[in-house]
Order: sequence, then C-alpha cells, then structure tokens
Amino acid sequence: MSKLRHGKGDAGLIAAGGLEKTTPASWPSKARRSPQSLPSFYTIGQVAEALGVSTRTVRRWIATRALTAHRFDGVVRIGDRDLLGFLAVHREG
Repeated sequence: MSKLRHGKGDAGLIAAGGLEKTTPASWPSKARRSPQSLPSFYTIGQVAEALGVSTRTVRRWIATRALTAHRFDGVVRIGDRDLLGFLAVHREG
C-alpha cells in the first residue's frame, strides 16, 4: 500500500498513478467554505487502482460495510476520510 501518500498542504490522498479529487461541476464558483474544507470523493475505479485491487474487491468491501461509500444521484463515491479510516484498520504488516 505504498502507492498512496498524503500530500503536504493537501487534504486528500494522492496516488503515484494520479488519483484526483472528484468535485461536481454544478457547484457554484464562489463557495462559502474554502475548497480545502470541502470533502473529496473517489470513484470505485480510482480506489481500486490506487490500492492495486479489482473494482469487484472494492464493491465487496462496500457490500460488507468494511468500506463506507456514499451514493450521489445513483453514483457511488468513497470519501477520502472513509478511505483513510479503512486503510488505518486494514493495514498490512
């Protein structure tokens, strides 16, 4: 799991392969909160690629409630804090 690192000055996870935060395009450009305080979400595919597992494995973790996922208009996303919590509990070694 050395593919993931926590970037300095960045609230989200950054993968060596380029895991990027997902933000809805419909959000207004002038937010009341600073962008760093808004939650970051990842797709199932992004999480699977960053962790070196299949999307089926990530979906299984979600189904067994080992990994918390959120549904937005029928689309499943994993929050960065949920992913960090999952990694803290399920760390190898």
